Amino acid sequence: MSVARLHYPDAAELRLTWPVIQRLGDALADGGRIRVDPGSDWIRVPLEGTSDLRLLLMLMSVAIQAHQRGPGP
Repeated sequence: MSVARLHYPDAAELRLTWPVIQRLGDALADGGRIRVDPGSDWIRVPLEGTSDLRLLLMLMSVAIQAHQRGPGP
């Protein structure tokens, strides 16, 4: 199962799972840079600088952990 997709030259998509997206909702919405589609397991992270890359790596770690735990209740 894939947790990351690089379909765009300036953004990456991460599969966080919908329960994780709901838990992190306020943090993901802060600043309005991360795109979250309601009901989707995927988010889109812009890649415009070093801070975006750091954010992507942190969220990728969250995505990997979410998939290792398996489906929630």
